[in-house]
Amino acid sequence: MQEALFTILFPVAGFVLGAYVSLDIIKMLVDLVYPEQEGEHDENC
Repeated sequence: MQEALFTILFPVAGFVLGAYVSLDIIKMLVDLVYPEQEGEHDENC
């Protein structure tokens, strides 16, 4: 029974981790494309 539990848990954990990482990357890309400060465009960050 424990083996089945691990077989289910590991892919779910990997999927959640992957989704979290891709959400982080998407957030970074959105920040790059649509900066929150539309008035100031500082390229010396």
